[in-house]
Amino acid sequence: MVDRLVVVGASAGGLQPLRQLLAALPGDLPAAVAVVLHLSPTGESRLPELLSRGGALAARHATEGEALTAGSVVVAPPDRHLTVLDGRVHLSRGPRVNRQRPAVDVLLRSAARSHAGGVVAVVLSGALDDGAVGSAAVAAQDGTVLVQDPAEARVTGMPRAALTTVRRARAVPTAELGPLVADLVRRPLPPAPGAAPPPDPRSPLMSSGPTSATDLGAPAALGCPDCQGGMYESTADGAVGFTCHVGHSWSAQSLLQAQGQAVEDALYNAASKLLETASVHRRLAGLAGGPAGEEHLRAAERAERRAERLRAELDGDA
Repeated sequence: MVDRLVVVGASAGGLQPLRQLLAALPGDLPAAVAVVLHLSPTGESRLPELLSRGGALAARHATEGEALTAGSVVVAPPDRHLTVLDGRVHLSRGPRVNRQRPAVDVLLRSAARSHAGGVVAVVLSGALDDGAVGSAAVAAQDGTVLVQDPAEARVTGMPRAALTTVRRARAVPTAELGPLVADLVRRPLPPAPGAAPPPDPRSPLMSSGPTSATDLGAPAALGCPDCQGGMYESTADGAVGFTCHVGHSWSAQSLLQAQGQAVEDALYNAASKLLETASVHRRLAGLAGGPAGEEHLRAAERAERRAERLRAELDGDA
């Protein structure tokens, strides 16, 4: 099993720095490289082809069970989590993490468990904070966390979140990331901080099946935005996270965004129902006439005013 592993996570705005990073790695790199870029779950991905241009290393989509070898670059295919375990690559359609599949946190946390201090994690441009929890796991095992300098990132959310979560993370100019990674993986391994616990096959990061409540953390008075199931809060490796009983996992920032979206959707739905109610009242007013018709018209106007207030509130939040 190769003892050095480079894991790279990127999202919006991350393709160009990812290509620049890989192009700077030498052909005799003594480490395997695993990459997660947030992708659409549908359609064919040409990411390996794009990443192979202009560099000494050829990228390919990961395949289930393949061995990690020095100089190999494996890329998570669309709609599959990429994990590493016992020197091999594993793919799954497990629960989404931070509403992503593949998710950066999934790869980084599995790398921390499997390669401990032999991991160099790189977080590139992207929104929100996928990768922050995984970076904390890498740092907890004495691995190295590098972050694209937010001043150069097209979208700063992911780099800033990793820097905030991991105090030892280093912000590095994009042009320097490749040479620095190549240097780091040639250095002697740091002393092991102690054996990492074996991966729990029930974990949402390691399995596509439901997860027991055991070890998920303390019950939280929250519902999962994806399935409405009960949530558990944990602070593994110093980073707060939330997981529901079937395995959907959330960082705090991703959960807040999902909750905000749910509130917005609920308000728009309420406005729509009020307008539908007004429409029915106006129809009944036309049929009834007289005092009954006037009452229906007043009810329609009340519903329309309430719908307008909701829409005005939503517009005010824009």
